[in-house]
Amino acid sequence: MNHTELNTFLLVANCGSFSKAAKKLYISKNAVMQQINTLEDSLDLTLFIRTTHGVKLTNAGRALINKATQLNNLTKEIYLSLTKYKNTIFAGSGFLNLPTVIKRKWSEFAINHEQSKLSFIEIKNYENIPQEIDLFEGIYSERPFSRQGFDFIQYQSVPLVAAIYPNSSLKALTRLKLNDLANKTISIPNSTIFKSMKSTRQILNKNVTNCRIKEYTALNTAVINNAQIMHEILIIPQSLCYLLDNNLIKPVQWNLTLNYGFYYRRDASNLSKEFLKYMKRERIVK
Repeated sequence: MNHTELNTFLLVANCGSFSKAAKKLYISKNAVMQQINTLEDSLDLTLFIRTTHGVKLTNAGRALINKATQLNNLTKEIYLSLTKYKNTIFAGSGFLNLPTVIKRKWSEFAINHEQSKLSFIEIKNYENIPQEIDLFEGIYSERPFSRQGFDFIQYQSVPLVAAIYPNSSLKALTRLKLNDLANKTISIPNSTIFKSMKSTRQILNKNVTNCRIKEYTALNTAVINNAQIMHEILIIPQSLCYLLDNNLIKPVQWNLTLNYGFYYRRDASNLSKEFLKYMKRERIVK
């Protein structure tokens, strides 16, 4: 039994199904079921009654809800009481947030902090970021990070670019004009997660003839592959261009950007606060 399994158990119990929990965790339903099965095997208990409509807690499952919540709260309390004394910054690194700026700037910061260390922890689940992670970099979104105790500081703005499909008629162009997007299906980031996408939708509707606009919640390989198969134009932040063939990335003749910077815990360690102060001085956006 580990904290990841317990957190997944609590989420499944709250959602009432493996599928709904999987969507929140950005992992497969089978992966969620495997975690629950492993937890049940280690406890030698059945925690959920599986039905065709979802899951229901057993008596043992209801008892574990209280204990798991208490354990999580105690773990957080212990961790928070010691975190400010850490001499290591634990930075998150995942599919959607490579620590590009952190790695580039750390060597400069470390000159005056010789005893300090930087260590990376993989982020597998953006709905449940490991408690050990102090900070990570990425595009600002309205959720799911704020409710996990993270604040955000902007480092720079990154332009929104277009990712075309391999046999697109736009492939020969070096830069796209808005009228090049006419009669195309355009997939943009979800406007409830990225509020600036509302203005992007308005610009497209006003300036592009007969465009069909879709929204995606999280950029992943499935979204990318579906867009290419369905001949859709995918609008992405330039910082995520590494996910696609560079020949398929086209800048667009507009001034639309997203904020890029650092998520950090509100109760960050003293060393993390020093690093963030340094990054504020160094940031491109003042």
